[in-house]
Amino acid sequence: MDSVVGQTLKDIEIICVDDGSTDGSLDILREYAAEDNRIQIIEQKNAGAGAARNNGMRHATGKYLSFLDSDDFFEPRMLEKAYDLAEKDQADFVAYKSDQYHTEKKQFVSADWVIHENEIPPYHPFNHRQMTGNVFKVFVGWAWDKLFLKEFVDKYHLTFQEQRTSNDLLFVFSAVVLAKKIIRCTDGSCSSATRCQGFSVKNKRVFLGLFLSCSDGTSGQTQRGGPVRRTGKRLYQLCTAFFTVELQHPVRTDKNKTERQAERRMVQRTRCRRKE
Repeated sequence: MDSVVGQTLKDIEIICVDDGSTDGSLDILREYAAEDNRIQIIEQKNAGAGAARNNGMRHATGKYLSFLDSDDFFEPRMLEKAYDLAEKDQADFVAYKSDQYHTEKKQFVSADWVIHENEIPPYHPFNHRQMTGNVFKVFVGWAWDKLFLKEFVDKYHLTFQEQRTSNDLLFVFSAVVLAKKIIRCTDGSCSSATRCQGFSVKNKRVFLGLFLSCSDGTSGQTQRGGPVRRTGKRLYQLCTAFFTVELQHPVRTDKNKTERQAERRMVQRTRCRRKE
């Protein structure tokens, strides 16, 4: 909270969604709200991060949307820098430079892997068709390191999947495919950091979970009309192409029952989509 309240960009609304916390977080939020009239508190029963973000978006009135989880924090000039870049080029969204705080090593490490710089154009703004790689390879599907134009989000009815894990994947990659103008913020002052225990995307169960999450979401998109329907089909193609390659890597050989079932579902879904 201190990192948000202390942003150099002062004209912001700070929407805090209490997702049924039982650790005293709500009392802390009330203390902040008593000192800062920009803070709005929304209470809901525990439903997960996806539902909390959707709830926050419904109450948002600002021009841009930025998402901050409880274990993240922003550097002081981050929102100001991202806002200035977005305004200059009328961008649909801005991707921040990111750092991570490693809890075991107690040090910051550059998260330069969240965007593969060699896969995006050297100029700005750009869109996904100007990238040299699959969007799932270029970006990581996190929302906390991006600033989104609210008008853009509302136009395409972008929402987070209300599930316990991977709830921002569909939102982020739908935005990447739909956006006409994407800005990459490389300035060191525009960074986000999150505490992490270490995460390995080499685990096939993780990849299968991500694929099934995105697959479920794109299936819903194809039931709608216009650009969202086309995006759903395109996103499914990109999703399948990326995860099929990644799952072929000989990372693990010990597949449990859940993983075998998930892989069969992936194959079945791919076959069904090809028949459409």
